[in-house]
Amino acid sequence: MTLTKGTRLGPYEVGAVIGSGGMGVVYRARDTRLDREVALKVLQHRRQRDPDAVTRFERESRAVAALSHPNIVAIHDVGTHEGLPYAVSELLEGQPLRDRLRDGPLPWREAAQVGVAVADGLSAAHGRGIVHRDLKPENLFVTAEGRVKILDFGLAWWGGEVGPVTSPASSPTQLGGDGAGVMGTIGYMSPEQARGLPVGPESDIFSLGCVLYELVTGRRPFERATAPDTLAALLNDTPEQVAASGRHVPLELSRLIAHCLEKAPQRRFRSARDLEFALRGVLTDSDVVRGMERRPGGRGRARSVAVLPFANLSGDRELDYLGDGLAESLINTLAQVPRLRVVPRATVFRYKGRDISPRAAGVELNADLLLTGRVLQRGDRLDVQADLIDTSTESQLWGQRYGRALDDAFAVQEEIAREIAGAMRLKFAPALRGPRKVPAPARQAPDPGAYRAYLRGRHLWSTWTAEGFRLAAEWFQQAIDGDPAYAAAWAGLADVYGAAAFYGYMPAGEVLPRARAAAKRALELDPDLAEAHATLAVDLLFFDWDLPGAGRAATRAVRLDPSYATGHAYHALVLACHGRHAEALDAAQRAETLDPLSLLAASTVAWVQMFAGDAAAALGQVHHILDLDPKFPEARGLAVWIYESTGHYEPAAREARAWLPLFGLPPEAADRLAEAFAARGERGYWEERLALIEQTRTSGGQSAFYTAAVLMSLGRPDEALGRLEDATAAHEGSLVFLRVHPAFKTLHGTPRFEALAARVGV
Repeated sequence: MTLTKGTRLGPYEVGAVIGSGGMGVVYRARDTRLDREVALKVLQHRRQRDPDAVTRFERESRAVAALSHPNIVAIHDVGTHEGLPYAVSELLEGQPLRDRLRDGPLPWREAAQVGVAVADGLSAAHGRGIVHRDLKPENLFVTAEGRVKILDFGLAWWGGEVGPVTSPASSPTQLGGDGAGVMGTIGYMSPEQARGLPVGPESDIFSLGCVLYELVTGRRPFERATAPDTLAALLNDTPEQVAASGRHVPLELSRLIAHCLEKAPQRRFRSARDLEFALRGVLTDSDVVRGMERRPGGRGRARSVAVLPFANLSGDRELDYLGDGLAESLINTLAQVPRLRVVPRATVFRYKGRDISPRAAGVELNADLLLTGRVLQRGDRLDVQADLIDTSTESQLWGQRYGRALDDAFAVQEEIAREIAGAMRLKFAPALRGPRKVPAPARQAPDPGAYRAYLRGRHLWSTWTAEGFRLAAEWFQQAIDGDPAYAAAWAGLADVYGAAAFYGYMPAGEVLPRARAAAKRALELDPDLAEAHATLAVDLLFFDWDLPGAGRAATRAVRLDPSYATGHAYHALVLACHGRHAEALDAAQRAETLDPLSLLAASTVAWVQMFAGDAAAALGQVHHILDLDPKFPEARGLAVWIYESTGHYEPAAREARAWLPLFGLPPEAADRLAEAFAARGERGYWEERLALIEQTRTSGGQSAFYTAAVLMSLGRPDEALGRLEDATAAHEGSLVFLRVHPAFKTLHGTPRFEALAARVGV
């Protein structure tokens, strides 16, 4: 029984049926309050009296309503009308992925792009404690604009708001609506799901692997003549490699899909975010596009290596810096080797202490070679064991043990790098010194004590916390005191002060001059140090408003070291200030590709997307950042801004609960925003927002620049210009975004605004 056209469910007027499944029927409907077209989902008539079905329906609505992601269908409203529960979502125009498959397999690149989108959405769901449990082409939708949306969370397990997700071991298996023998869909469910065992995010990864397999080959990996035979194959058989299907598919993508389809959950990708990174690597790696061959020792062939953190066998966690520092130095040194791709530090360091097979690590990191090591300090002696492994065969290509005086850690790092390069039969320039490329005649090895202090500084820098930055600055300073000519230590100090000021961990007026002075000193000692040029670029941009100088410094940084992600991120900010959005986004995404776990690179992408007017993409990027670090303050602030700019004030208020405490206000202060919006609408929200921002300004938390942006939302341009003049007098760094910030667009061309823009240099 279907609802007739014109029926009203609350404020929604029912139109034609646009889809149906085992659980529900979806109608096109009109929201009479907002006069917009929506999708209205109600339970199938036969299930409306089934308490379990009603519970699952309500659970799906709650689960999806808790999410806000561009690759997940958005729930606008839920309710009950005369005992009939319903859910209202965005109305999608396009086609289910199943319909797209009727035309045959997808080109491998298009399939990988679908995988990236789905993995991104799954990562957001998993971060909220939600496992889909029924991923298949029927539940994936491609909009007319080409965006992929995950649909139908009707079988989702909701484990809570955040944290590890497993369903109770006692959960009963049930007959699904597709003629299957368990809850879910035979042919796409994971082995543990088929057995009725607890499931976690790895189960969705298996299902996505099945979808990817079908997208590139045109057939399902475990499909057999009957459902029982398919189930048996899913539990016991290894599907034929994608590469053997006759389709033109990169070997990396074939291996990646096989990794998703491992029977044991712990052997699959660790998370949907890891899978997304691996898929992006396939799409962006030119070696993959060229069909890179994987023959150990192949002379002249492009290779890739991942240097994992060296294990500390000393039992003293204080000595972790030795293993971490050696690994980082090796990464930086090997990055100079011609035709060698080196996986960025932030990506490999998440594997610290993790037990993973070389083959799995190779797939996840898109690396041919894996360098692992162990470090043991015995008194004043240092024992280092290094092993180079071919990830495709899991065979050792080279191994060496080094026994040195502790003071020789720097020399050990250099020697290991040379040995590895020789093992790979690649020409290795003997003039390399230190963490970056330095001409041999101009640079000697640093003082041993200074080098150890430098390693400690880099180890603490990587924590990306206020305390970590404070301690890192102390260790870099100690390295400088021990060896005043150590350019890398000066660059490290500049990095600390620049980043700490950028993220508000230290007073900008106090530490930005120190950052600039340290960067300049590093460049005096080594004019070709990319890190120092990059740090100088951001100092010139925000501290001096010197856009031309910042552009020159950023360009020099990326030319000196094209693999340095931070340099590309800073270059993107400079380009964004000039309104060169396409170039800025390209630079920011290049930074994120080089270092997928860099919070700086990821947030730069979101900023550039907002300046370019793409709020939907920026919101998806913010969710990605919060998956990396839920406490990262800039992401919370970005989320508030994006929701506000798109008129979504209720989720903006929710995000503000996690953001306002960063400025000394209690989370409950954000409730005032929600209450003001409920009582007085949009204007009430902005009036309360202004009151809160003024309150945080008294504690130094918010700038006059952002107060001006709020005043523009209240329609008070003269007051906004006054605050911008205050910001100019205070030399606020954010003013470099004056001309590209959307809040001030209507002021362009007015005399007061143009005078301000001229003073800032934009």
